[in-house]
Amino acid sequence: MDDYINGVNIGDADRKASDLSRFAGPFDFTHDVSISGSTGSEGDPSDLYFFKTPTDGLATFTLSGLDANLDLIFYVYSEDMRRVRRLSEEDSDDTDNDSFSFDVGGYEFAVWYAVAVQGEASSYTLTVDLPPGEFSQPPDDKSLVEKVALLYEAALDRQPDNPGLNYFVGNTRADQSLQDISNSFYLADEFRNQFTSFDDQSYINQLYLNVLDRPADQAGFEYWEEQLDNGLSHADILVSFAESSENYDNAADWLPGLTYDPSSDMWLI
Repeated sequence: MDDYINGVNIGDADRKASDLSRFAGPFDFTHDVSISGSTGSEGDPSDLYFFKTPTDGLATFTLSGLDANLDLIFYVYSEDMRRVRRLSEEDSDDTDNDSFSFDVGGYEFAVWYAVAVQGEASSYTLTVDLPPGEFSQPPDDKSLVEKVALLYEAALDRQPDNPGLNYFVGNTRADQSLQDISNSFYLADEFRNQFTSFDDQSYINQLYLNVLDRPADQAGFEYWEEQLDNGLSHADILVSFAESSENYDNAADWLPGLTYDPSSDMWLI
């Protein structure tokens, strides 16, 4: 892309879109965020953030935590992203906070642009407060969060506590797989304390007790023992039990209440 802002080729500028990926994927804000960074050092005269604008509503952007003066600048794009409109530049004194609000509706893309003043480097925190309602959709795939929650039912025979659930949801945001998280359950003291002795038969039998409320029958045990012999891990087997229809039934009294709270960025049950 060969668009220029203040003489800076955006295609070569310090884009920070990747910093947004843990919130909603690059280029798309869906709930309030707070991002920390720094700019103004040699070779890094500015930071750029690109995001896709929601349909409408008043958004407030605040630049705080400054060590030196930075300018807070907004540009918006429409249609083919070649039509650029500069909305505002806030010239603060020294380390005063910059804050600017505008209706984000009507623009296809917007750019937040922090530029150092007089060559002084500064750290900063960019806080984005979006309007309520249409911006409350969660940053995570709810079906994946449900699968994480169901690991509690299969491994520990209980619904998750909110702090524990959100700890593991945070791990999924850090690209841990469901199998990685399942292995954490498998190694946890609360899980191991269910056993007087730990072996394959005891492991499979405990999952039957947690999910089906009965010991493993001989055919069932032999099936899962064969899966282990074929290379399936204990964590893989736990995932299979967690995702079974019986385990969903076990969670029927609490799983439908799983909701995302954007104000705390937490999943709640």
